[in-house]
Amino acid sequence: TVALGGAMSVLATQQKAFQRGGDEYATAQNVGFALTSLAQDLRTAGANVPAGQPTVVYAGPDAFSFNADLTSNVANDPFAVYYDADAPAGQVTALRLADAITVPGSSPAVTYPTQNYLGSDGLPSTAETISFWFEPDPETPRTDDYRLMRQVNAGTADLVARNLLAPADSAPFFSYRYLLTPATGNQTLQVVPDAWLPLTWTSAAGRADSLRAVLVTYRVTNGLSGSAERTQPVSFAVGLPNVGLARLQQCGDPPVYSGSLTALWDATDLGVALGFPSSVDETGGEDDVQRYVLYRRFAGASDWGDPYLSIPAGSAPYSYLDRDVLADSTYEYAVAAQDCTPRLSSLLESGSVTIPAS
Repeated sequence: TVALGGAMSVLATQQKAFQRGGDEYATAQNVGFALTSLAQDLRTAGANVPAGQPTVVYAGPDAFSFNADLTSNVANDPFAVYYDADAPAGQVTALRLADAITVPGSSPAVTYPTQNYLGSDGLPSTAETISFWFEPDPETPRTDDYRLMRQVNAGTADLVARNLLAPADSAPFFSYRYLLTPATGNQTLQVVPDAWLPLTWTSAAGRADSLRAVLVTYRVTNGLSGSAERTQPVSFAVGLPNVGLARLQQCGDPPVYSGSLTALWDATDLGVALGFPSSVDETGGEDDVQRYVLYRRFAGASDWGDPYLSIPAGSAPYSYLDRDVLADSTYEYAVAAQDCTPRLSSLLESGSVTIPAS
């Protein structure tokens, strides 16, 4: 009996240790998932946001909304941060005025957008609105439980993490740092005063554009109560490197150009049909491509000589029918993107194309 009692005591102790370990592991998992989800999205704020469209939409103590070209469902999109072939069409471009939303977690309620935002190509901006907010959790028996939610544009809100508690010192879930530029002396990062909050894209003095970091503070639990509860405080800062950057057209580096130039004989229209892509620097990047310069030479020639013609940028996809060709001759073509310097990109060269004898 004594031996059995001792063994049971050891087993009970081990069981409690395993239970504590499991609870602490669950708490750590909750910490890691919420932290990773927040940090990886927040640091993209402002990515590929065109001039005129705000980066920060709403910055409050419980919610933060921003614009970024976060996800694209177009393969090989060079500007979006992530590619997701299954991303809904309504969550890969900017919110339209016709689909305006009440910014989740905003207090007082804020409606966004108040206008449509276009890129430099005249098409709707591809920077969507991403919102994170903490709200009381209605699905747990505790009255102090919160959950972290995420929403893209007007899409369905997704649960990021639950079993979250407010910071122990009554600090807000979100606090902010802004860049102070004095008349003399060095720039410094300062705490955004409570009196400034909430900040929106329409706030005076460009305060939203001066934000440089978001500090996120909360506590996580294992979802239990009493002596079984385990809590862990979390506090981390996420920089906002794209906020406040001037998005102006530049002329400097040669345009980036890739893809292929096609040259095929069109027996119907009696000409060489040319087709070529746009440069990524036409509507993004340096945003400075002005035209596309075409070259033509007889097959086997040692150089391209002077340009054959140029086509203004802005009408992609690009094509041209070259009817000024000689029968029973073989040609090669090349195209380069030209910026406002003017500098030329590297050449895209076609294969040879033979003109039939007349």
